[in-house]
Amino acid sequence: MRNRCRLGMFLVLCLQGCTTIGLHNPRALRHMDFGQPEEVRFCILLDEGVSKDYAEALLLAWNKTEGNKYNLFLRPVSFERHRRSGFTYGAILKDVMKIPLGENCDRLIFFVGRSFGDILYGLASLNPYVPLPEVLGAVNGETATHGFVIASLGSPNQLLGELLFLQSRQDVTIHELYHFLGCGHSY
Repeated sequence: MRNRCRLGMFLVLCLQGCTTIGLHNPRALRHMDFGQPEEVRFCILLDEGVSKDYAEALLLAWNKTEGNKYNLFLRPVSFERHRRSGFTYGAILKDVMKIPLGENCDRLIFFVGRSFGDILYGLASLNPYVPLPEVLGAVNGETATHGFVIASLGSPNQLLGELLFLQSRQDVTIHELYHFLGCGHSY
């Protein structure tokens, strides 16, 4: 019985970082008219260790998987290097919020790399007595114009999600892009 409790606690801790993503109703989508194709322009910030090509591929995954469903497509309009100045998701988001939107930008997304501190934090989160949450992305709730995605693999929790195909970096990016478009968490 004791081993079952430990296994149950382990599974709860492993899944603590999971978030919900809306499930599409293909039949309902076929009957909706979203009008002419629209475009959302993104300014992209790149942290150390995140290449322009990789960040662009993560962003444009939306166009391949979600864009046709809604006639809504994303276009990167600029790429700039930005040094991460915070450790927690709140500090990273606060830093990104200070950056004004460019003239050609509808949204600003920061693709964050991983640091040695992130790896240590991830290892500490494996402690079953002190579960630590891991946030892989966030978008400001007020305007949905600024946000970030952890673009680099760097923690045991993230690696487990990637290996089990539960939370690939592309999935996390698409999840955050829905928040950029005003969607909350729901089924």
